[in-house]
Amino acid sequence: IYHMTTSEVSGDCGSMGNLEVTIDSGVVLLDDGVGCSLESSFWNSDNCATESYFSCDDGTWVMHLEWSVVSDPSDLDKLSGTLSADMDKWSGIYTCTSEYTFEAERVEEIE
Repeated sequence: IYHMTTSEVSGDCGSMGNLEVTIDSGVVLLDDGVGCSLESSFWNSDNCATESYFSCDDGTWVMHLEWSVVSDPSDLDKLSGTLSADMDKWSGIYTCTSEYTFEAERVEEIE
């Protein structure tokens, strides 16, 4: 489990703030209530990152999320990366797209 601090670098979705997330082998696993399913995940050797793509539908929001997670070689409890989010609320009544950066630090080990 990681404490994640996000920063919006572009777009119109707004802040995501701080999150508590589970990250397993570089894949960010969001709470079941968000309704996300993993579409694909792979290791990108060009930028030494785990890339993962999710489709989500929580009944209000339909989202497409692309995560890129990089570990810190000097501190294995720290991760960083980017998130691209395309979000649609109420079947097109409100849509937004944003790019975020994040820093994450391990707060608990799950066995």
